[in-house]
Parts: sequence; C-alpha cells; structure tokens
Amino acid sequence: MATIGGRPKLLLMILVVLAAWAMHRREYPAAAFLGTLCFLTWQPTLMLVALVFFGAFVAGAGLRTMVAAAVATAVPVLAYEGYYWLSGGLEAQLFQAYTFPGTYMSHGFSDPLMHLTSIVDVWRRGYRVHPALSLAVLGCS
Repeated sequence: MATIGGRPKLLLMILVVLAAWAMHRREYPAAAFLGTLCFLTWQPTLMLVALVFFGAFVAGAGLRTMVAAAVATAVPVLAYEGYYWLSGGLEAQLFQAYTFPGTYMSHGFSDPLMHLTSIVDVWRRGYRVHPALSLAVLGCS
C-alpha cells in the first residue's frame, strides 16, 4: 500500500500486461521476472509464471533460457523474503502468506451473517473504528 496506495490491482494489471508483452517477444526471463512480481502482488497470478515456463518449453527455448527464467523467478521472491528475514518478521510473513489462507480462509463461512461479522471485526481491529461505522461503510460500498 505504501508504494501504490489504495489501488494495488493497478500495479498488478500493469505487471500482467508487461509480462504478456515480454512473453510475446519471447523474452522468457523478463516475463518470468514480471510474472513473479505479479505473484507477489496477488498470489493466484502464480499461474502466469507457470505459463511462462510452459510457453518457453513449447517454443523450444533452450536450457540456458529456462535456467535464466528460473533465476529471474527466484530473485524477487528471495528479495521479498530477505526483507522480512532482515527485519525479523519472516515467520509472521510466511504464516500470513502461506499458512493462514489455507487454514483459515479455504473453508468459508456457514452463513452470510458470520461472514459479515468477520468483516466488521477486521475493520474494527484493523482500522479502529466503531462497528456501526464499519457497517455503514460496507453498506455504501
């Protein structure tokens, strides 16, 4: 949020377009790098990185190109995780990114009221606003 503000999907879409353009030009390491930045913006776009490798394989890219694409994939992830490691927050970041979604978010909610209650609770704790204000904001959106 600090670098892009309240519109993180704008950055994602720019990166997706640049990755697709790099794929079109058969610049697979650049496409892998940009696809990985997409993944770090929104996890489901990891599929884009898989498509880069699939496209490179189908196009007959050599081993050197595939290794360069693998390195280009690893660099942003290592830099990202390295930041959290250096700042002492690696364990919390790994939990938030990988354990939390699979453990707490994949099961869904049994009813809409339970879902709405959880949203209000997140707003209340995260933004320190009264629950009634949270409901008003949700109602207006």
